[in-house]
Amino acid sequence: MTLGVGLILLTGPAFALDDPSYGLIKKFDNGDHAQTAPVVADGFIYGGVNSSAHTYYSIDPSSDYAFATHSSYGANAGSTFSPIGYTGDRFYITFTGNPALPFPVCSSAPQACTGGISYATPGQSAESTLLGVGDVYQPTGAIAADASGRVYFTDTGDGAGAEGNGVIWTLDSGDNLTEFETFTAADTTQALLVVGDYLYGLGADGGSNSLGRLWRIKTDGSAALQTLHNFSAAQGQPGGDAVSRSALLEHDGYLYGTTADYGKTGTTRGAIFRIKPDGTEFEILHDFGSDIEEGYHPTGPLAVDDDNHLYGTTLSGGTGNVGVLYRIDIDNIGTANPVFETLLDFADTTGKTPIGLTYDAGTDALYGTTSDTTDSSVFYQLAQGVPFTVDLSSERSSTYIGATTGDLELDWSVSGAPADTICTASQTSTTETTWAGELTLQAMDGDALGRKKGSGSVTIERSLNLVEGENVFKLTCESASQVITKTADATVTASVVPPLEVSVSLNDIASAQRFNLGWSFPNNSNLASFNDSLECEVSSTPDILSDDAINGLEDTETRFVPYPDNATGTVEYRVDIDCVRTLNAIETRATASTELEKVFSVDNDDLDNAVDASDAGSFSLWSLLSLGVLVLFRRRAERV
Repeated sequence: MTLGVGLILLTGPAFALDDPSYGLIKKFDNGDHAQTAPVVADGFIYGGVNSSAHTYYSIDPSSDYAFATHSSYGANAGSTFSPIGYTGDRFYITFTGNPALPFPVCSSAPQACTGGISYATPGQSAESTLLGVGDVYQPTGAIAADASGRVYFTDTGDGAGAEGNGVIWTLDSGDNLTEFETFTAADTTQALLVVGDYLYGLGADGGSNSLGRLWRIKTDGSAALQTLHNFSAAQGQPGGDAVSRSALLEHDGYLYGTTADYGKTGTTRGAIFRIKPDGTEFEILHDFGSDIEEGYHPTGPLAVDDDNHLYGTTLSGGTGNVGVLYRIDIDNIGTANPVFETLLDFADTTGKTPIGLTYDAGTDALYGTTSDTTDSSVFYQLAQGVPFTVDLSSERSSTYIGATTGDLELDWSVSGAPADTICTASQTSTTETTWAGELTLQAMDGDALGRKKGSGSVTIERSLNLVEGENVFKLTCESASQVITKTADATVTASVVPPLEVSVSLNDIASAQRFNLGWSFPNNSNLASFNDSLECEVSSTPDILSDDAINGLEDTETRFVPYPDNATGTVEYRVDIDCVRTLNAIETRATASTELEKVFSVDNDDLDNAVDASDAGSFSLWSLLSLGVLVLFRRRAERV
């Protein structure tokens, strides 16, 4: 992957941000502010800061994002706001003024204070090396390098330290500064990029419309400079000033770039474009027009991910009018689907006036800086790895009020929370609850941004913490530094436990010589849906129920109970049922009973037994009389 505007902005695996998470890594205090977009090299991220000594700095992602300063590029350097470049083992930056001379001298001898290029090596504590002082005139800030390590930059001079149309300079590893090309018309070059054998540049002046152009020239000098595209008022004008800097990036056979305009044409607030390297197929991908919340004045280096998204920043616009971070979906170009979206609105807490991005393959994240001079200049990260998530769930969406047993459990979790995040629990339905107050978060292991996480379970007592109807539990996590609020809700509908009713019946079915034992649960037709347990015990006096008769009781059922053996005369039966229902761990009980009087008559078996007894010589007078009566009744019954 190649990144622009600067130097050799390195190649490496691209990345994808599906749910980007912002993290503030470094805030520049005491009036210091970033003067360059960062660049990644050798596992470090480098940049330049406008401190009392205009210092190179580095950030080490592998060591808790440790911040270190390196050599100064001069206490008296003027505005830089150029990309910082890195090639071989050197930092590069262009500057205006003369860092070696105090401003009073520059005022009296302006020829000695027209700027140049500075370089240093990582870890160097001495002043950086200055080149081109007296020859270079007001560098434009554009820097690039080719595969051999030769550095290119441009100014607005004549090659001899005076104002002119502009010069393309080269600098080799032997510190030899060479005038590579002098423009024939004014060309304030805002971005440089080497692709293959060509050096490409975006000029803020010149062109057929005097609104800037895209040009290229062979890096070996074998061909004349060629204009590929002349910008119009509707397309915007590259560059604009030392801060609002356009960009160039090569990706998948196209050059992508921006026009910053800065209000010069009056018809646009800048645009994002692409074009083939030979100058064909120019098209505007997004015009920063009337919708200020989309941002405007795009500025600084661009980056691209594996999902074919192009990322960039604007110097102004957004809800706070201090810049946005945006994304272009390259795959949607030429379709009805959206191409442009805003990912981040900058503000006091996130930094103001961003000046570009870079990508670090080692941490799979975007890094950028903001240049505001009122204590809102920061170094930040935008990463996919640890999104800020908040979750709250309940084991049930509905439950019952009525007992202290079997209470409700709430489970919560937080991950990727900014370091200053405070998470609080609240319940909308009642103030008497165990779900209230601040929750405890811990630092995430190995997270250099100090992000936090937390999780746990909380018991909600039904009898104390629930009211009939909806009970809404809320988890709110807020980060003041990043102006982020995340919430999660869990709603539990609580109902009063319905009473349990049971009825039992015992009916005599004489024709079948049995009883029908039945039971039911009036007004509880949905017992099966409770999905808990129902246990019933059935007993009778005298005992006529076998185990088979009462096993596996269902909600509503009838069982057959045969007449007991040897039952005679009149018998009074009583059946009792005792049921206990456990509904969401809340027990309710119901009982019922029924009585039945049964008169048993003598059947044929009784008569046959009496006859058998007479044959045995066991007749007494009373036995004979009884037998006669039974025979009489039997014969009458047969006639009938």
